[in-house]
Amino acid sequence: VCIVKITPRLRDGKSRRTNAQIIEKWNQAIYALVTTFRDSKERASVIISPEAEELFNAEYNRSFAGNYDSLGEGQSFLARHDEIARRIALVLHAIEHLADAPKHQLSVETARAALEILAWFSGHQQSLLNGATEDQDKRELESLQNEITAKGFNDATGRAMTLRDLKRAGWEEERIKALAARFPASLAIDEISPGPK
Repeated sequence: VCIVKITPRLRDGKSRRTNAQIIEKWNQAIYALVTTFRDSKERASVIISPEAEELFNAEYNRSFAGNYDSLGEGQSFLARHDEIARRIALVLHAIEHLADAPKHQLSVETARAALEILAWFSGHQQSLLNGATEDQDKRELESLQNEITAKGFNDATGRAMTLRDLKRAGWEEERIKALAARFPASLAIDEISPGPK
């Protein structure tokens, strides 16, 4: 349990006391939540209001189910957003009502606040995913270039390898084309006419 027993220091080294009333209020809130939801022998449930449920469902349909075919690799993350939003809303509801949380329906305002927090989180998550995808693409490009350097042949533009040979080495043609489109300065696909027979 998080009981506050700290005294922060100013940057000049002097101790700064936190307001005792704030600390006491925090400690009471944490204690009420722990005894109501964690330590209780009885199961505590919170009912979601019909308006909040409607808001959650509309957001799920808009952001996930309605766009499912166009989501690509992000599907597994977006599939959990509805559950995460509901969990955030439950925490906000519990903080607002403390021990009385089971006596109140989760409001549409709380649902809206949870969806706003999720939207903020989602934006940061997407930038992390984009960075991870870019790193993966660069590693894959490097691996492909190493394959071409090791097993390819010399041509007028440098080292080369046929798509057929790359596919035999385990590379998928669509992935090679995607890497060539993403990194045109590093990888090119040229069609070569067959020579005379």
